[in-house]
Amino acid sequence: MRFKTGLLSALLGLTLAAGAAWAEPHGRGRHQGGGQQPVAVEPNWSSPRAEVRDRDRQQERILSVREVAERVRDRFGGELISASLQGRTYLLRWRFPNERVEDIRVDAVSGAIYR
Repeated sequence: MRFKTGLLSALLGLTLAAGAAWAEPHGRGRHQGGGQQPVAVEPNWSSPRAEVRDRDRQQERILSVREVAERVRDRFGGELISASLQGRTYLLRWRFPNERVEDIRVDAVSGAIYR
């Protein structure tokens, strides 16, 4: 039992010592007089490339079925029967106010309505 306790204590001591050694600046910096300054790293969210990517994502935002149905309702009246998304196009089954049923295609990004 004492052997196990001694072994565990030794392993714990080695682990702590190795952790402290790993946390040192590995031969550079204030202890060695290297004088290297830390490099400033710009966060990803502020880089021009990230801004362009975010703008493209916003432009490619897919409209919800609710948004698309409101646009069609505002233009034609009537009600949505069913909807499915096929790539960038919604296929809506639409009941017009005169009870006629028709399929309508709507661009999921721009909201353009095609009959």
